[in-house]
Amino acid sequence: TEIYTRLVSAASDVYKRQELDNAQVSISLAMAWFTNKTLLEKLKEKQEQGIKVEIVIFDDGVNAKHGVNLEGFDFVKVRAERGGIMHNKFCVIDNQTVITGSYNWSDNAEYKNDENISIQADPKQATKYSVKFRELKNQTKK
Repeated sequence: TEIYTRLVSAASDVYKRQELDNAQVSISLAMAWFTNKTLLEKLKEKQEQGIKVEIVIFDDGVNAKHGVNLEGFDFVKVRAERGGIMHNKFCVIDNQTVITGSYNWSDNAEYKNDENISIQADPKQATKYSVKFRELKNQTKK
């Protein structure tokens, strides 16, 4: 198995869409803030292709007021377990690849902020993130 990591600091949305295009089975997204409509459209496209798309986002005013419409997706809104904010920013593709970093899937991250993402093609790392995703998603069922 080839393991690689690629750090990206500009045009992160482009790299994310390229990685999402490679999805064959599943996309699991945990994101504090999700306002980027281009990335939303890519997720819709993948779901229409039969890819399982699951989303966990932070339950706050930013997502309530400016967030994308997640109707039609398997999604939950969560708060942080320890009283702060749910500040995760990662995406697991096919339990093989992880996209993570400072970049929220937001317009500010794409067009205003200095951000970074790391794309890791590492199944062992992806499994760790998949476990974390399940923990976040199941928070609402406690």
